[in-house]
Amino acid sequence: MRRDPFASVSITFREAPTALRAKLAEELKPEVWDGLVAQGCDGLVTLHTCQRSLWMISGNEPSWLAQLLQAHLERRLGADVPLTVRTGKDAARHLLEVSAGLDAFVQGEADVGAQVAGAFLTARVEGHDGPSLRTFAQAVHDLRAAGRTRGFIRPNRGVGQLAVQALDRKSTRLNSSHQIISYAVFCLK
Repeated sequence: MRRDPFASVSITFREAPTALRAKLAEELKPEVWDGLVAQGCDGLVTLHTCQRSLWMISGNEPSWLAQLLQAHLERRLGADVPLTVRTGKDAARHLLEVSAGLDAFVQGEADVGAQVAGAFLTARVEGHDGPSLRTFAQAVHDLRAAGRTRGFIRPNRGVGQLAVQALDRKSTRLNSSHQIISYAVFCLK
């Protein structure tokens, strides 16, 4: 029987407020990585965006590694948090949906895919990209390229762009990026 190559742990804006996700976004301490490696981990990709935190983990027993990571993150907050653990195809499908902007506040948002690609690059630079995750990074790259070619993933499609379009429709003139961001936050409440 073939084992699942990786697992994921995630939380989004749907499950937890920004303040809670910000605490989860703090960098993992080196001893956490060392502990995961001691348990058979060979790769960890960490993604934090304004909408989610997601960790892809690979190794001998990815499901077990994801449970260890989940327990660490819950201890960090001192409470149970609604973290979602996915394994195998479910984890892969979810990350591909995130990469394509299908699980974004604005569907098809290109920024998310770039952030996923950046997370894989960071893992590679840090030496945290195991063989399964390197292969998956190429799949993410190919998916993003196909999405751009077919026109689904489009630059300038995101929350910020929606705010600018709303301002244009109302003929509202604002003179700073801060005002545009404040207006976007107000409209989204």
